[in-house]
Amino acid sequence: MQIINIPSLFLLYSAISFFTSILLQSLFHGRKDASANLWIWSCLLSAIATFGTVFREYVPPLIGYTLMVALETVAMLLQSTSLTNLYKNNKSIFPPSGIYLLIIFLFVQYVLIYVGEGKVTPLMSAFTAVSWMLVSFYNTRSSLKVVKIFENNYFIKFLMYLFFVIGLLYAIRTFNIVIGYAYLAFDQKLYNIIVYFCIFIFGTTRNVLYLPLRMHLAYSEHSRLNNLNIRLTNSLDERSKMISTLNKLNKNASINSLASSVAHEINQPLGAMKLDTELALKITNEYPESTTDLKETLASLNINIDRASKYISNLAKLSQNSSEQNQTTSINQVLNSVINISEARCKKSGIQIKNNNHHNIFINAIQSQVEQVFLNLLNNSIEELEISKSLNPMILVTTSVINNTIQISIEDNGRGVNLGGSESLFAITHSTKVTGSGIGLWLSKNILSQFDAQIWYESVNTGGSKFIVQFPYCK
Repeated sequence: MQIINIPSLFLLYSAISFFTSILLQSLFHGRKDASANLWIWSCLLSAIATFGTVFREYVPPLIGYTLMVALETVAMLLQSTSLTNLYKNNKSIFPPSGIYLLIIFLFVQYVLIYVGEGKVTPLMSAFTAVSWMLVSFYNTRSSLKVVKIFENNYFIKFLMYLFFVIGLLYAIRTFNIVIGYAYLAFDQKLYNIIVYFCIFIFGTTRNVLYLPLRMHLAYSEHSRLNNLNIRLTNSLDERSKMISTLNKLNKNASINSLASSVAHEINQPLGAMKLDTELALKITNEYPESTTDLKETLASLNINIDRASKYISNLAKLSQNSSEQNQTTSINQVLNSVINISEARCKKSGIQIKNNNHHNIFINAIQSQVEQVFLNLLNNSIEELEISKSLNPMILVTTSVINNTIQISIEDNGRGVNLGGSESLFAITHSTKVTGSGIGLWLSKNILSQFDAQIWYESVNTGGSKFIVQFPYCK
């Protein structure tokens, strides 16, 4: 009594392959996963082929043998394509060369059926065994390519070894046929049973292994994405630090560009204060009874002290490293502050600056950072007008409420930006100035984005540049 029956092994293999395809289908249902779908079809075709082989004696050899052999060949080729689709999606099931080889395989099988007068011959069995051996080695080669793609490739390596071992088993099966030991698949001879038992074990493991393979790859992908998220978070932190550093550098650069003008403007009230002081001392010494002149002199001294104090206060507030939080900020106060700072330089260069700001409008932002943005825009306009030497140089600052947004425009009558150059104005390191750092506008855009604000450039028909800053309306 035979302990192991080869037809029973075929039926068990068929059942396991069928249920594997059902399980995979339930797991990947509705997902456009080319690799999984190809493996499902591979298991299903293999189940049909082995089941049909068991009962092939009840149908003509053309169907019972040739068709079943062809289905098993297709099933094996599908597994190779399935693994390839783990990292790329092919629109076709086989490459053209694979289709041509399959057609040749079927043609040779039909010829051998005809030569064998409709019976299974040793030559037919040998040809089938050699074909499956070559397909198994081909799958081994394909798996090796996939192994090199994935970092976590333990299961793919296991599959590669299984393909190779199955190829060796078909080589042994071919040897048994050639030496005349057993050419029929169901020959109940010891070595034939051992070969098919091993093919059953390794083939079943090969088909089922796809499930843990995908689970492992999914886990590895999840871990990879977690690592990417960590690296992305670190990169964002570094970006924030870089922006903070550039923020300070740009702020210092803005103040430095105003330094000579501001120093000149402060020297004026200081000089006047010195004269007022000397006059007050002279009045006190020579005309002690003239209190009216003394009061006027002291009033003038007080005004000049306020002027100097105002400039120093505005500069100190602008240059400080503030850790303020968003708060309701008056646009009037912001613009008046930066215009007051820039006014001295404008006077020195003969630039007229107009502030058309008639609304008491508020935004939700950090005042010192918004001041830096507008100071940067004003500096750009002043520098452009100083270089271009325009007639009647002018800067126009306008505030308006449009479609529930607040728009502040800074417009000058300089040379403007060349057509097509405006798209890259806000790119880092881009500068239209010979000595420009290229971070001013880029940094301004980043600062404004924190407050859901936007900035863009518009050309002016009469020449010049116009930058518009838009904030959400704060009620």
